[in-house]
Amino acid sequence: MSTATYDRSGLNFLYPENWELVEDSMDAIPRTVVIQSPTGAFWSVDIHPFSVSREELIETVAQAMKEEYPEIESHPITEEILGSEAVGFDLFFCCLDFVVTSRIRALQVGHATYLLTYQAEDRDFEELGVVFEAMTVSLLKSDDE
Repeated sequence: MSTATYDRSGLNFLYPENWELVEDSMDAIPRTVVIQSPTGAFWSVDIHPFSVSREELIETVAQAMKEEYPEIESHPITEEILGSEAVGFDLFFCCLDFVVTSRIRALQVGHATYLLTYQAEDRDFEELGVVFEAMTVSLLKSDDE
């Protein structure tokens, strides 16, 4: 799979060449980038100042998702991503007759708090999960350098 590089305002990461940049708000806080697959799956990153709480971020997102999708299933998660503790939720909900999986993670790296969202139809998530993780690793490794 060929890759493209996002490189703007000190933020850079790799993503699949056939995916599309659908949002790029680097002049606002939080800085936001959203990359979408041809099938509608997406990976997004919101970059907040380091002082922003990881727990408050994920609670805000989880609450908004619960308001949008009242039947949502939510599982709290704590995991390590490249040596940093990430907190978040794995979410499962129905949208337009599809079961959707969404993973929300917040972590602090360098001088920022990152909010990452990976979302895809449930049947595609396992395959795309590897792509989402590779994008995240390329983002966070570039921040460490």
